[in-house]
Amino acid sequence: LGFRILLFVIILPFRQDQVSKMKPCAKACCIVLSVLIVLLVIAIPIGIFVVGPSMAQHMMDDSTLELKNSTLVPIDLDPKNGSKANLYVTAVMHNPGPLGVQIEPFETTLTTYGNGFGTFTFPKQYIKVGNNNVDFQAEFTVTNVEVMTNLTSMLIIFPTMVTNLGVVGTVKARAFGIPFHPKEDKSLSCISLPDAPLLGMSLECSADASKLHPEEKDTAVQDLPDCSTTSCESTCTCAE
Repeated sequence: LGFRILLFVIILPFRQDQVSKMKPCAKACCIVLSVLIVLLVIAIPIGIFVVGPSMAQHMMDDSTLELKNSTLVPIDLDPKNGSKANLYVTAVMHNPGPLGVQIEPFETTLTTYGNGFGTFTFPKQYIKVGNNNVDFQAEFTVTNVEVMTNLTSMLIIFPTMVTNLGVVGTVKARAFGIPFHPKEDKSLSCISLPDAPLLGMSLECSADASKLHPEEKDTAVQDLPDCSTTSCESTCTCAE
């Protein structure tokens, strides 16, 4: 039915007698044009609503995020009146391609071991294929003071510990003017950087923990004596 309607629209400008006088090749051209229009009518929505979102989600899943320095500076940690902080981010985002995308501002949630503790608005950025250096400052809304305080306290007590940071949100992206909304859910391993702000934190994070470079390494095991070469095996603590 759709094919007949399109064919009718194409030949509508011609009078009936003109249509009957058309040469076979002209009629064939009308038919081919009708088929092409039908294919376009079908292909464009499939591309926009099926292929495009799937490709965008695949790109998001394969992208990587490394936080060279993510610093939270509390302004007011008041659970009753809404707690605020300033967020300073220096990061590297890798876009696997095949397309560069325009990221529009969208709300991002930070979590630790699945517990959300605050949100901020990721700013407008163009992310080309490959590595992208991203630097920005944003207002951070602390949604769970207890979780953030516990995380900060643990980093102070155990400065060399590796902790978890989740980055979650629904991305607002555009490619060729077409909007897409892939889901972001990155899980990163983080270490505390020196000189963190009071009651705040400075983190270096990567999906690959081996890429982290703590300023101070835990050398306790290396400093223990080798009991195989000492005579105090019964009283000393040994490195394994």
